[in-house]
Amino acid sequence: MAVQGVSRLLGLSIMTIVAAPGCWPTLPNCAVQCGANDLCPDETACGTDGFCHTSATIDQDCTVAIDGSVPPDSFSTCTPPILLVAVQDLTQQAVGRVLRFSIRNDGVTRCVGDLTGKDTLPTDPRALAWVPPDKVAVLSEQQIHLLDVQTNEQEWAAPISNSFGIPIDATLIGTDTPSLLVGLLSKTSSDLRFLETHRLDTGAFVDATTLTTTGLARMTRNARDPSRMLTLKPGAFAAAEIDPVTGDLQASPLVAEQPDTTLRTINSLFAPPVVLAWTGRQAADPRDGVFYFRDELGFLGPVRCDTSDRTYVDAVLNPDRSVGTRFFAITETPAGREVMHFASTGGFCDSIVEDASLRAGARISALAVVEAL
Repeated sequence: MAVQGVSRLLGLSIMTIVAAPGCWPTLPNCAVQCGANDLCPDETACGTDGFCHTSATIDQDCTVAIDGSVPPDSFSTCTPPILLVAVQDLTQQAVGRVLRFSIRNDGVTRCVGDLTGKDTLPTDPRALAWVPPDKVAVLSEQQIHLLDVQTNEQEWAAPISNSFGIPIDATLIGTDTPSLLVGLLSKTSSDLRFLETHRLDTGAFVDATTLTTTGLARMTRNARDPSRMLTLKPGAFAAAEIDPVTGDLQASPLVAEQPDTTLRTINSLFAPPVVLAWTGRQAADPRDGVFYFRDELGFLGPVRCDTSDRTYVDAVLNPDRSVGTRFFAITETPAGREVMHFASTGGFCDSIVEDASLRAGARISALAVVEAL
């Protein structure tokens, strides 16, 4: 397992001291981060991980260990906004984890230390929900874990009460005393059928609702009215409000059905104005893509990271609204899953992390963003 650099252990984002030439006869591996303009001591060079390497270790990534994990005592704070990436362990031999990436105007940087609740997460994290200002709810098939994004502490763990459903989405509901709302797919019909409400302070189960509208696919936060959630029903509407207490559909859709377009997922930024992102495809084009909605622009898309034939598994919006509309998407090809960052077709297309770069048996499963408040 790789030794983490001293500056990383202290949570520093840049190298504060650069050795003068001749002062490092034997440079400890992963001990010194690159300085300004990729400056490093003699006989070393700056690697893509931001650490100074000898020629023998230039291909090593010091931000993670050789097996793809990060030692539990190596954990730094992560500057918001933050991209969170859930990773399952398909071998069921290791805990699930959530990778953290600080989002900046000049790029996306992985933060040292992954969220595992100090090795309490199950192997199968399948959904994430940001709980402002610095918590994240991690959903597995049978449990909910609330973790501190900056310390890796587990605040609480609570069981999923409904044995007839599988967790697929979660969001905060309410304003003065918000609760965690969990959406569950029916095990028999595979549509969004059940809701569970849990207290944010303890995780205690509060209430359950069976949705009166059938055929719903996914749900997300309603930035316009946090007392209600937004849902997607393919073939009927792209986004419509539902009362989580009664399970009833409210009035006319926020975003109507889009002709000849099949949408599969929906995600919203937390705060108004409303900005939504979907994954799906159009009948006239067999390729997947991302669609989006802004109040001032309406429904737009599809946009894609590149011309590759990718399946867009899920997509969230870059929460930095100052840079325009940008996306993070889980994409899938025969080679596996990969998280991509892009703005529009033909623009930049950056790979953030891929299954192949993680430990054997790892599978990227969900995304969420922590917005800068």
